[in-house]
Amino acid sequence: VGSVEVSVAINELVRRQLHVTKLEIVGPKASIVAVGDSLNVLEALKSKKPQREKQPDDQPAKGRVVVDDIVVKDAAVSFDDGDVHVDVDGVAAQASASADLGSEALLVQVRGLSVRGGTAKQKDLELPIGNARVAVVAVVGQTIKIAGATVVVAGVGVGAAGLVKLDGDQALDVTASIKAPGDLKVKGLWLPFATPAVDALVVVAGTAKARTV
Repeated sequence: VGSVEVSVAINELVRRQLHVTKLEIVGPKASIVAVGDSLNVLEALKSKKPQREKQPDDQPAKGRVVVDDIVVKDAAVSFDDGDVHVDVDGVAAQASASADLGSEALLVQVRGLSVRGGTAKQKDLELPIGNARVAVVAVVGQTIKIAGATVVVAGVGVGAAGLVKLDGDQALDVTASIKAPGDLKVKGLWLPFATPAVDALVVVAGTAKARTV
């Protein structure tokens, strides 16, 4: 991380509220790696301590954490699932967040997420990623909503909007648009097969029953 700047409203601590007025992070680097059926980022957030059974007289946690303005500049992110490796840089975003410790309710609103560029690799194939932008990402509890997402990969433009529900019967409802010119080139080279022009709209929707152990 290049630098971190934090501004906190100390006077609100007496009301059991941690109020961060601004959190600015410049130059962070993140690596997301698939770990079995999960991701290293999610595994790191899980408690390593055994869960204690709740007792009838247990009191719920009290307090809130509020961050008014989160600014991320010039971030670099890599993703690897053992088959596909993605590197992006120049990631910037502005967001706000709040969490209630008693109900464990989480609300995150991301505005103006952008990516300068990067590459996606799979075996001997390497595809350039152009400018990527997401107008809004909203995380409400276990539901993620996305609006105005666009990215260009090897000359193919993709747009998307929709939601993903992670709890209970996991649900996916995403509408994507795909626009590609005919006779695509990758790194200035013609592909060894014909590629017709594409202008399509794809809807992906459905549910998956969460596994129980």
